[in-house]
Amino acid sequence: MKFLHDDVLAGGLDYIVANCDGCFVCTSDVATTGIPDWSKVSSTAALTSLNAMTGVDFSETDGDISGRKLEVAEQADISITADGTAEQIVLVDNGSTKVLVITECTPEAILSGNLTTIPSWDIEIEDPQP
Repeated sequence: MKFLHDDVLAGGLDYIVANCDGCFVCTSDVATTGIPDWSKVSSTAALTSLNAMTGVDFSETDGDISGRKLEVAEQADISITADGTAEQIVLVDNGSTKVLVITECTPEAILSGNLTTIPSWDIEIEDPQP
């Protein structure tokens, strides 16, 4: 499942930079009827504690194909708080309890008490097609 909140679509990549203040590593169970559920993202599906993020964690450039691309910087040494299989990376506006972006990651079993690293990745919005 991949998702962009309506505010992200309206404000584009700049909205993410201005409002994203954290990320979680989660199991795939973060949505109820296709809509991301904040309580699941921040508790039952979360395998990590909230990893604080700021605008310096993002870099906007031209897209690989067209449009614009937002590179999300590597997030290192995130505390794992529950055993499970990491399947999604979730960017959030913690202060407003909004799920901004969900992307899939390579499934990996992780164990509580350890640390994990999310490698850098891109969010790309292509130019509209005719």
